[in-house]
Amino acid sequence: MARILHKIASPIASEGSSTKIWVLVFFTDITHFKELDKLKSDFIAKVSHEFRTPLTSMTMALDILHMEMLGKLNQEQHDIVKYVAW
Repeated sequence: MARILHKIASPIASEGSSTKIWVLVFFTDITHFKELDKLKSDFIAKVSHEFRTPLTSMTMALDILHMEMLGKLNQEQHDIVKYVAW
């Protein structure tokens, strides 16, 4: 994997002369931090997907029950489905 560097450049003027200007450059290797950030993002995406999947299935099942596609519901069943779904 290619290294990721963060650079900071700062100009420095010489004492007594405004014509000589030096530039001080700092390089910091931030590859490890970028890798950790990617792992964190991948983990959050995976967990988010895994939580959404069963919720979608449960919502669809409740809609099927609410629309009475599998048969009539009695009043108590209808109230429970309505309470859980909304």
